[in-house]
Amino acid sequence: MWRHSSMKLNVALAGDALALAKSELDSDKPEAADAALAVLQSEGVIFEFDEIELPLLEAADNLKLAELELGEGKGAAARATLKLASDDLKRYEQITGESRAKEVRDLHHKIDKLIESLGAENHPGGELEKAKKEIGSYWKHVVKWFK
Repeated sequence: MWRHSSMKLNVALAGDALALAKSELDSDKPEAADAALAVLQSEGVIFEFDEIELPLLEAADNLKLAELELGEGKGAAARATLKLASDDLKRYEQITGESRAKEVRDLHHKIDKLIESLGAENHPGGELEKAKKEIGSYWKHVVKWFK
């Protein structure tokens, strides 16, 4: 989930409201100056908050985490994290254009196959290292889609 908040100032309105408030203060009318500043506060300052689901970003994060978990010998955790990455890519496939959807589908199928292969009990050290590198290559592939 990507969350972004911002505060914007309507500079033209702010300039007018501040000039009016100063003029009213100079004329010894503090209530009118206060009203001008209240307009600035209520209409000139805009708060915005956006929350956007970014499955591609989540997929990249989960792939990197799975790579780290596998490197630490946490196979079960890595499989669970890879499942999350695959699910993220499936969500991304639904919102991406058809030209990219096939690439995304191919990648989450590869991840699903890797999850299955990691489900076996005994893995020689070389196999785990190979899987870790494979996850790293998947991460690089996903990151390229950001560009």
